[in-house]
Amino acid sequence: DVINQVVEVLITIHLILGLLIVINPFCQELESYARVPRHFTWKRCVFRSVVVIVILFVAESIPKFGAILSLVGGSTVTLLAYICPSLFYLKLKSVRQEDMVEIVNGHSVDSISLTQDKSQGLPLWVKVMNIEIILLGTVAGIASTYSAIKSIINSNFSKPCYL
Repeated sequence: DVINQVVEVLITIHLILGLLIVINPFCQELESYARVPRHFTWKRCVFRSVVVIVILFVAESIPKFGAILSLVGGSTVTLLAYICPSLFYLKLKSVRQEDMVEIVNGHSVDSISLTQDKSQGLPLWVKVMNIEIILLGTVAGIASTYSAIKSIINSNFSKPCYL
């Protein structure tokens, strides 16, 4: 029992400190919009306290947060993990070597022709594999997003604890 309590305390400390690291860039960005001084002041403390209170309110208002995570995962993770990498790979490989040197050296993109060089073309199987990944990722993303939305609509949300 003592070991379990120690582990739970350590995990709690880890989560609290991890939250501080994760929300710091978000808070800094919001502070710049709100024109809060960058140095340590009472305004910064109040602003960050309000951000934490808003996060707490959202966390307490959505009792079944797994459905929201499923929606975010279904809609964005499939884009970032499957669709975008294959699209970017195909696009980068379709740019000629000379054009890539011009892009890296900072010339304007308008003057660069993005035609494929015949000597550096991708093998057909690579193109087919990437297109299959894109199509499969699109179908899986649509299916998981639909499932998450359906789960959110059909779930019985209970009242938050503050009501």
